[in-house]
Amino acid sequence: MNHAELDELAGRVQQGDHDAFTQLVHAVTPELRHFLSARAASVDVVEDVIHTTLLTAYQHIGLYERRGTFLAWVKGIGRNLLLKELHRRERYVTVEEDLLERLAHEAALPPENGNEEEEQELQARLKRCLQKLPEGGWQLIQLRYFQRQSVREMATALGRTESWVAVNLFRIRQGLRECMQRRDTP
Repeated sequence: MNHAELDELAGRVQQGDHDAFTQLVHAVTPELRHFLSARAASVDVVEDVIHTTLLTAYQHIGLYERRGTFLAWVKGIGRNLLLKELHRRERYVTVEEDLLERLAHEAALPPENGNEEEEQELQARLKRCLQKLPEGGWQLIQLRYFQRQSVREMATALGRTESWVAVNLFRIRQGLRECMQRRDTP
């Protein structure tokens, strides 16, 4: 669909034609998905942002000025929402890292109750869980927790985006947490 056709549909939506919005969604979603996928590290993030973008576009369609820029307008909304979501996730990951670092520090201290057997079992379980990390996961753990690199430094060293590093660290920590909670880890 060309820019004039998109503008014509946008005008119909502004006049209350809900079917025209369905047509707009079908017309812009592939391009919007491609645009966002180039900027996000996760398919889940892309899909969430697409839905939020289309909802926001519908809610604010009255603000759109028909100048042949509907696709650019929607992409702008998507870009802003994606940046907001990535910043939100980055703050969450930062909080998670602080918590994990505190727990790692506490684990390095001798057990308060003197139960060394339980402590050795936990260490053995952690070792088994670390061995189950996906390919490349161990490298991320080494860079972050042994070499104490920031997400930015890791991204530069690996030739990846900061978002990619942050999302993958989050997934690795989540997997390790789940593995450690299972008592049946072989």
